[in-house]
Amino acid sequence: MKRFYRIHILLASFLLICFLLAEPILAQDISLSGQVFSPDENTGLPFARVLLFCENDSVPTAAAEADETGHFANLKSPCRRFSLRIQALQYQSLEENYDLDELNVPEDAATYDLGQLKIYPDATQLETVNVEAQRMQVSLSGDTITFAASAYGTHQD
Repeated sequence: MKRFYRIHILLASFLLICFLLAEPILAQDISLSGQVFSPDENTGLPFARVLLFCENDSVPTAAAEADETGHFANLKSPCRRFSLRIQALQYQSLEENYDLDELNVPEDAATYDLGQLKIYPDATQLETVNVEAQRMQVSLSGDTITFAASAYGTHQD
């Protein structure tokens, strides 16, 4: 009888462990989509980079690039709480936090559209660059050698 009892305890423990390990495997990634939008130009922003970070993580979990109309799709998120970082040249970076539970997205949803994500131009201006160079003293063009007389100093007699 004791042996029968032990087998049941081992079997129940094994099933409990299998159930606990199978839950993350059964969790489904959700595919996110949206559009990176420039309100100043009133158009989608092409080729912006979209990075997904799970909550309390500093390494991107997924990444996507917007197409020529600013749309991105198939950004797979394994977590329900995440932040999106959107980057584009000459635009301010945008970082927004999302919680799919607060947005009432069902657990079994395969896709979710984030809508228009607005980023604004960066007002940073580049400074003027002056390039200074010395004139070449000798130039070679094919089989001809040309000397620049003004590049050499002369003595007055």
